[in-house]
Amino acid sequence: MSTAVAVVSWREGLSKGDRELIAEITERIKSHLGKSMEHAYLAGCELQKTRVVLKEEHRWVEWVDKEFKPGWRTTAWRLMTLAEKLEKPYKKGLINQFATSAAYELCKPSAPESALERATEEAEAGETITHTRAKELVQEQREEEMQAAEEAMEQLPPEAQKRLRKAAREKALRDQRAKKLAAIEGHVAKARQIADGEPDVPDEAIERLDSFLEACREALG
Repeated sequence: MSTAVAVVSWREGLSKGDRELIAEITERIKSHLGKSMEHAYLAGCELQKTRVVLKEEHRWVEWVDKEFKPGWRTTAWRLMTLAEKLEKPYKKGLINQFATSAAYELCKPSAPESALERATEEAEAGETITHTRAKELVQEQREEEMQAAEEAMEQLPPEAQKRLRKAAREKALRDQRAKKLAAIEGHVAKARQIADGEPDVPDEAIERLDSFLEACREALG
């Protein structure tokens, strides 16, 4: 196994109680995976607890990479986002009326918050929120917001309109870069975990992999 990059074990420096707590949370998370939408939400809630206990980013990443399958870090973030955004449907007992793919669609950073609000209202009325319906709601609310923004912008002086349009383009570019970086981090994490299980992988290969990731973070960060 390569040891070119010294990665601090997530256990290092933790109290016995915290180590035992993380072990218990890990088992609960694994028990929720691959089940209903409610279980996905609860897995996200448990993952949020690990962020509190482990605190440092590198420690949390090390724990995820060691306890779950390669590339699962992105899934972990997505589940925590579900837990953050679906609290209202969960407390109202509506969570299982959302298809898992629909929930992910509605909880994307790019999805308008109003789309999830509309979906929750429909769930309260007894509707099942499918992936297709979620995409429709996102598109409908996005168009409504864009229309409202355009109407508001038309009331501004030309110079102010120009500045706002420029800011919108810059934000879109930042979002695109963040999406690319997340994908690269997932691929690198998967490659690192595979390499850790192969004793013949040279240290130089791991170093190049880490250098590549750092270069991507500098370029896209």
